[in-house]
Amino acid sequence: LAARSSVFRAMLQHPMQESQTREVRVEGVEEGTMRAMLRYIYSGTLDDCMLENYDSCLSLVRAAHQYDLPELVEASSYELTQHMHVGSVSDLLLLADDLSCHPLKQQCLTFIGCHGAEVQDTEGFLRAVQRPSLVMELFAAICPKKARVA
Repeated sequence: LAARSSVFRAMLQHPMQESQTREVRVEGVEEGTMRAMLRYIYSGTLDDCMLENYDSCLSLVRAAHQYDLPELVEASSYELTQHMHVGSVSDLLLLADDLSCHPLKQQCLTFIGCHGAEVQDTEGFLRAVQRPSLVMELFAAICPKKARVA
């Protein structure tokens, strides 16, 4: 655990309860998500069933971010982009912004740029525009600047 995750490393190698008991309590992560994360930590492989299920994949991205597993964040984020659609892209954009996951954020903005009219009619888009830091990025994705002709 400590070799792959700075969070687990801090828990297990510093004077914390976990280092003394050699037991880590994980809260806020579903059992299936934790199993998939541990499988990845120990074997470097991912369960295809976990990645194919949208909610499970979302849960995996969040847990991987929480426990500082950037490769797992990247792999599970990539899977989310493969199943991105008009109804999910804005919520994925919010997640990417929350996690500072720039590749996922860029994929979302590109998708919104191509499907802006449809995306604007979703509840997720209304949530996204409530975040001031995203408004300009959303606007730029929907209405990109045109190159100036000299």
